[in-house]
Amino acid sequence: MSTEIKNVMIVGGTGNLGPYLVRSLLKASFTVSVLSRSSARNANLLGATIVKSDYTYGSLVDVFTGQDAVVSALSTADVAEQKTIVDAVAAAKVKRFFPSEYGIDTSVEGLEDSAAFLKGKQDVMDHVKSKEVEGLSWTAIFVGSFIDWMLVEGQGLLCLDVRAMTGELVDSGNPKFTTTTTSQVGEAVAAALVHSDKTKNQYVYVSSFNTTQNEVIEAVERISGRNFTLDKVGGKALYDRGTKHVEEGQWVKGYYELASAVTYNDAPMTYFPEKAAHWMQELGLVQEETFDEVISRVLKTVQT
Repeated sequence: MSTEIKNVMIVGGTGNLGPYLVRSLLKASFTVSVLSRSSARNANLLGATIVKSDYTYGSLVDVFTGQDAVVSALSTADVAEQKTIVDAVAAAKVKRFFPSEYGIDTSVEGLEDSAAFLKGKQDVMDHVKSKEVEGLSWTAIFVGSFIDWMLVEGQGLLCLDVRAMTGELVDSGNPKFTTTTTSQVGEAVAAALVHSDKTKNQYVYVSSFNTTQNEVIEAVERISGRNFTLDKVGGKALYDRGTKHVEEGQWVKGYYELASAVTYNDAPMTYFPEKAAHWMQELGLVQEETFDEVISRVLKTVQT
């Protein structure tokens, strides 16, 4: 284990990714705490200590003091708030910060043109880098899409509803994309801290699978014994529809459509097999579940 990282605090640890982060960090023998708003539930989260804050700058500095690493798992809707968190992390002399990435590669050039809805993440990353002169180091992890969580969540994600077996085939269904299970994301964060010297001020890429929408459809149909009823939609039309829904205030619906459109655009921001293979080896990560096992688990989950 890294000799300089022991105490780890997760911000946004009660969200979708939080339990996987807590489980993996505890398994790696880190001392884990989860930051919660004062109004949030006061409960034990898988053995992690719950620490409360009102998220004001002073309160954050207080709770971050004594932490070796802070891992942000805030939702994209909260991404602007990370600038205050970053300021507090630097002031508290935390050694390592993980911004809330865990998705497509937002470090690519031209993000404003292809995924403008994620520009805020780039702004936060620029703010993080500005704190290097104050002694703060960082690690940003890119994983593509969360294939298991997105299929279970539905609501337009990946344009597939595995409960109703309906959806939309985006363009040909053949663009390749990188995807990672939620548990593997947790393992990646823990491994990045264990190997903190290797991951200092680095973009780290992780994957469980490199696949296509057609391959996902085939696996779901084969394992479930049911067929999808699919409409066809162009990737640009899907992106424009998502943009319109966001502008109309339907943020979740619009964001899910935008995320799906970007996932299926066959671009380096969503398909990075070589980079992921390199970092999986560097961090000693292994994808234990097969693709079929993940799909089977998803189908079992939605049927309960």
